Amino acid sequence: MPSVLITGGGNVGAAAARLFADRGHNVILYDLEEKPPAATADFIVEVKDKVTFVKGDIFNFGHLLETIEKYRVEGMVHTALYGAKESKT
Repeated sequence: MPSVLITGGGNVGAAAARLFADRGHNVILYDLEEKPPAATADFIVEVKDKVTFVKGDIFNFGHLLETIEKYRVEGMVHTALYGAKESKT
């Protein structure tokens, strides 16, 4: 089954995760937080068996590549907003 990596677990990333999971893809949700708040919303809980949460920073290329290889990612959707966490404080 194809795997897709989605960077950013906010509202847009979580919505994309749901769409891909509904279409039969294994979803890797890659975010600075282990389980971002939007990723635990009701509409994600319904497909949680198809979503794997990975804590990681998009600027840590080594970890990002390891994740891509480990989960045999065939596609990527980039929704991460770098600096968003800092702007909240």
